Amino acid sequence: MQKLSRRHVITTMTASTVMLCPAVLNAAAPATLGWDGEPEGDAPVGQVATFEVPAGEATVDVSVLNPGEVAVIARPSDAAIWGRTNQIQYVGVLRRTDDQIAASDGAPYMVVNMVCPHRGFAIGVSNDPMNPFACTNRGGRHSSNFDVNGMGVTGASVGDPLSVPEHTMDGAVLTLA
Repeated sequence: MQKLSRRHVITTMTASTVMLCPAVLNAAAPATLGWDGEPEGDAPVGQVATFEVPAGEATVDVSVLNPGEVAVIARPSDAAIWGRTNQIQYVGVLRRTDDQIAASDGAPYMVVNMVCPHRGFAIGVSNDPMNPFACTNRGGRHSSNFDVNGMGVTGASVGDPLSVPEHTMDGAVLTLA
């Protein structure tokens, strides 16, 4: 067995870094998150309010939200997309701030399914107002962050949008189909 010297290890590491250079250049630092640690969870984190509703059509008044806050509606579903969230559909409702409205489609509320398009992990609420959602799987090549339009801007979901549930908004009243 050959003994490795420090020089061999340093030379090998330098060569590996050069080989990885394009990946390093394209990598983005993850956003600072609105939760402690790096949870890998099956439920959203960081929301202001959570509403549990039964399966099927549901109506929820989200007027409790201040601008920049998120409420989560949790309802059971047997659809395969909810496999990593214990068969619970989590729907996030963000009441946008004026800056978020200006940077988006202009709607005062953003409604999205809180599941990452990359691997189906739960989405959490970050503390970056222009990228308000982040995948709860913060390890490895995951670390997806989503802007005020629900578009992936960093991590494995770059360019992929969060899905939008079938719904209607009447003021601050959300009805899920």
